[in-house]
Amino acid sequence: MTLIESPHALPAMASQDSALCAVKYYLSMVVDDTRKIRATYQAHQLLWRGFSHIPDTGGVQPFRFRREELKHPSFSARPGAASFLVQSQHAPDWTGLAGLVCQTKTVKLELAQGMRLAFRVRCPIYRSQRDSTGKRTKILIRSSAGIEAWFRERAPTAGFEPFSLTFSAPSRDRLSVPVKDAEARDFSLNAVTFEGVLEVISPQRLAHALCNGFGPKPALGMGLLSVAAA
Repeated sequence: MTLIESPHALPAMASQDSALCAVKYYLSMVVDDTRKIRATYQAHQLLWRGFSHIPDTGGVQPFRFRREELKHPSFSARPGAASFLVQSQHAPDWTGLAGLVCQTKTVKLELAQGMRLAFRVRCPIYRSQRDSTGKRTKILIRSSAGIEAWFRERAPTAGFEPFSLTFSAPSRDRLSVPVKDAEARDFSLNAVTFEGVLEVISPQRLAHALCNGFGPKPALGMGLLSVAAA
């Protein structure tokens, strides 16, 4: 059995997939009890401080996050507080972040070919193509058939096939990112939330997706692939 803890890049042996692979990562629920977080970029910057103790990430973002509705009864946060699910390759350090209520657990999974797991992921939906000048452009996908085809095409590269699948209507996540010596840059991502049950076809590739995200350039709350017992 192969153990993958923090794969920044897909291991060389992934081309020779074995039937079993163990993966280790960290799952945190972080609640902003101050209710000061108003934007996705603001949340991203604040959560990054939980990983400032990591000396070198090799240029790879060490965590993925997604805004989640708070359901766990053990939290004493006030109503209306923003809550975030954070999945990371390294153990976070939330000490010193005033106003955050945090819980972290270590997740160890033994992935096997044929295993079925419940999953959820939110990611931007588009296709890239070149125009008449050769410039690459992004084409948004809006139809249900196109969205489903997009997901099914990419699932095998992340080590799974969807056994059952549902997805939300596309919605725009509007973001405002500060730019040095300039006004903030405003942009939006056309994103869809996918849920269902997956069947593992490559344990190594699924382990890589759990640690590094799913979809095109996952960032700013996109690409966190979460799994649970089906």
